[in-house]
Amino acid sequence: MWELLKIYKNEKIETPLIINTNLGVSEKIISEFIEATREIKNIQIFTSCETVREKAEYIRDGMSFELFEKNLRSILSCGNFKEVGIMATLTNLSVLHYTEFLNWVLEIKEEFGCLPKVHTNILRNPRYLSVKLLSEKNKEKSILTLESWLKENKGNNLLSVIEIETVQKLLKCLTDPKKDTSKNISELKKFLTQYDVERNKNHKILNLGFDDDL
Repeated sequence: MWELLKIYKNEKIETPLIINTNLGVSEKIISEFIEATREIKNIQIFTSCETVREKAEYIRDGMSFELFEKNLRSILSCGNFKEVGIMATLTNLSVLHYTEFLNWVLEIKEEFGCLPKVHTNILRNPRYLSVKLLSEKNKEKSILTLESWLKENKGNNLLSVIEIETVQKLLKCLTDPKKDTSKNISELKKFLTQYDVERNKNHKILNLGFDDDL
């Protein structure tokens, strides 16, 4: 990457350069990266997250949310980059806490303008991680939370049309009739059991909200 940045800088290349990063590197490396990109135009940075703090660290194994936030703020504060985006993937592990994540993003937007932009995908496969696997109790809880958030933030100028439409799309997905999910729930239970053992985690202590489904 460093050699590519040198080429972009020395040859004054203006072709868009899109960089995907988990922002899990040291603050020192982020500082060096920012310095190396000061004279390069049209760089776009994308990272990934869909929940906050310990919930994010559970879902994205190896993540330090504190370091992630520090590095994200550094990227935003330097002003080098044309776009900074967060790719969010919604599953039954994260959907109940999606508005908490969006509120965290809004706090950052209030400091840095309309960045970062959130690009959200509602996971379809594997089916055992689908948001449609929520119990009726948790589905209703999620719908009420999303509707309340949408009512409060629909006119917020810091949010893009796509960010608002994603919440609307998620609400539509959650209100679709629930099909037979017994096999998928069994697969979800198996997945979480293996994941917790292999990664030395315990989803139950994080209050992720889907235990009623298992």
